[in-house]
Amino acid sequence: MCVALACGCASDTSDDAASRTDLVALPDGEGWRFRMVTTQAPGVENEMCQLVEAPPEGFSYNRQEVDYDGTSHHVLLFETALTELPDDVPQGAFECDGFGDFEATRLLGGAQDPSSTFLQGLPEGVAIRVPPGAILLMNTHFINTTDEEAQTETTVDLYTVPQDEVTQEAGVIFWFNWFADLQPQASASSWNACPITRDVTLLDAQSHMHARGVNFVAETRDAPRDGEGDELYASDAWEYVQVETYPEGVALAEGSWVSWQCDYENVGDEAIGIGPKSSDEMCMFVGAYYPRDPALEWCSDDGTFAHWMRAAELQGQGTLTCAEAATCAVESAAGALDDAYQACILSACPEVSAELSTAVRCDLIARTGDGPCAEICVNAPPPECQGCIFTECGDELSACIDATCD
Repeated sequence: MCVALACGCASDTSDDAASRTDLVALPDGEGWRFRMVTTQAPGVENEMCQLVEAPPEGFSYNRQEVDYDGTSHHVLLFETALTELPDDVPQGAFECDGFGDFEATRLLGGAQDPSSTFLQGLPEGVAIRVPPGAILLMNTHFINTTDEEAQTETTVDLYTVPQDEVTQEAGVIFWFNWFADLQPQASASSWNACPITRDVTLLDAQSHMHARGVNFVAETRDAPRDGEGDELYASDAWEYVQVETYPEGVALAEGSWVSWQCDYENVGDEAIGIGPKSSDEMCMFVGAYYPRDPALEWCSDDGTFAHWMRAAELQGQGTLTCAEAATCAVESAAGALDDAYQACILSACPEVSAELSTAVRCDLIARTGDGPCAEICVNAPPPECQGCIFTECGDELSACIDATCD
């Protein structure tokens, strides 16, 4: 006999739980369904968010199923750092700018093709844990290209396992390349690499690009730019992207790296950068793994979403020295990671990638979030922002100045 969710049963029978439509118990105590219902206007592209409170007992799961209709480009389910549902956020689905407005702590599930999703059965004893009463965030990207209103229903089903049988916690890698510069009528690439911070086993992998993406390759490496890597995953799709599942798992050793590259063809007449819309571009690598390490799944230097991708190494595609590219970024860009900033950084030569990545990392930490230059860079004239950056990142910028393209 099951007691609450201690052995994977969905047993909350309170009036509040019974009346909820955003969280539904699956039949026979198999798990939980997270549900979003929306109405999409004709010819509209937007992102919708919905905050959902997890069951008060918490649960563990080792498999997911995702379902949505053809107007959706992706659906994601995150755990957040919120401790209760905020009063100033609407109930049900609401339009948002993505999940960045909420302090996400990890990706729990989702898909960009309902017929091929990650998390299709973890090894025995391995599961993802959802804390009691956690506040979760559903985020869905809708593209209604029709001339009719669309009624949509999106569901993420998480299949539970007994919590006392879980010996190792799994996680989901969610890596994002912040840098891309696609000039009109031209080809381009973006390359990034993240360090493996502990011995882990990768269970599946998937790419994510937008319409200009024509090729994606992820490779394992002994060092970020250590000659040719060993192919881990490849795809030329940006829609209906297939997940590659590794039945035996792929061992990734602490100290190694995983790189990923997106190749683009911009046939349009306008420059394109990184952004959330289908008219923008993306370059992402996603995959389930265990045992869990927050620093690894965010490619973060401190394990937090606030420092997402701060441990990554990027690679320029041009001829500028590190000093020229960094100076261009600090002096020319209106804000961190805007199109001008990205173009400056990607104009660096590949030989200075290590020094440039370190300087960029320091710059972004200093000028964003609660960094020491954040308020100055938002409210003060550009010279004051630049002065603060040069003060806070002096050692990193000195190393960058000394790096050459020879």
